[in-house]
Amino acid sequence: MPRVKEYEPSDALEKAIKAFWKNGYAATTVRDLEKAMGVNRFGIQTFFGGKDELFEACLDKYLVGACEGYFADIPRNGLGSIQTFFETLSDPDQVPSECSFGCLLINTLTEPIQPNNPQIRPQMRRFLDAMRDAFRGALATSTESGELRPDLNRNACADFLVTLVLGMHTTNRSAHSISASQTTAEVLRVVLDSWRK
Repeated sequence: MPRVKEYEPSDALEKAIKAFWKNGYAATTVRDLEKAMGVNRFGIQTFFGGKDELFEACLDKYLVGACEGYFADIPRNGLGSIQTFFETLSDPDQVPSECSFGCLLINTLTEPIQPNNPQIRPQMRRFLDAMRDAFRGALATSTESGELRPDLNRNACADFLVTLVLGMHTTNRSAHSISASQTTAEVLRVVLDSWRK
């Protein structure tokens, strides 16, 4: 008999996220997912619809966590929040061990084989837009407080910070180490100081 009710879908989804996060979409087989989630192919089909639909659900859950967790506090304290965000990104004591695999959404953006699901690309865009908006919010806070130099283009600065995040996660993944990007965070401190009045 297929094991459909022997697991909690939310727990299984968390396990699937970790499998995709570690191995990537293309390299994660349905057999890998069965093993990671503790549920067979029939259960995956019944609750999620298949690998592509499961991956979409994983990205949705990951996206909510990023927007409500990592990005939510960035706008509050201006440049200080930005610096804290980047220092945390490269600190193994402050982020989950899975972050040594980089970022699930950023990894998906750079995968050579993309999921065959038209809903995936808008998720990528929402993630990048949420990150950019958070940085813009922090820069606006710094402008309002008189901390930020008035000659700076805030949109260009936010785009730079997004690019830096992409690079740091890629560095961490390639080195299999969260601390691999610490020097980047240290250099950013100098950059942020140059943005101050």
